[in-house]
Amino acid sequence: PHEGRYPEESVFAMRSNACVTFDRVGKRFPDGTHALMNVSFSAGAGEFCVVLGPSGSGKSTLLRTVNGLVTPQSGTVSIDGTVVS
Repeated sequence: PHEGRYPEESVFAMRSNACVTFDRVGKRFPDGTHALMNVSFSAGAGEFCVVLGPSGSGKSTLLRTVNGLVTPQSGTVSIDGTVVS
C-alpha cells in the first residue's frame, strides 16, 4: 500500500535524522568480566551498522545501553546529542 515507504506520520519518518553515538563506553559485570571497553562510534541517519563478534563479546550489552537496560560504567550513549546512558 505504501510502495516501500513509511507514511509521514510514522515513527520512522519522525526520527529520520536520528544519530546514535557511543563515546568511550565501558561496562564491567560484578564477576569482573569486561563486556565493553572504551567503545566509540556513531551511526548516522540512513547508515547501517553491523555489530559483529563471537558469543559473549558484548554485542547485546552494547545495544542494551541504548534503551537503558544496561547502564555503562564509563562513557556515554547519546541519540541526536541527548545522553540516554
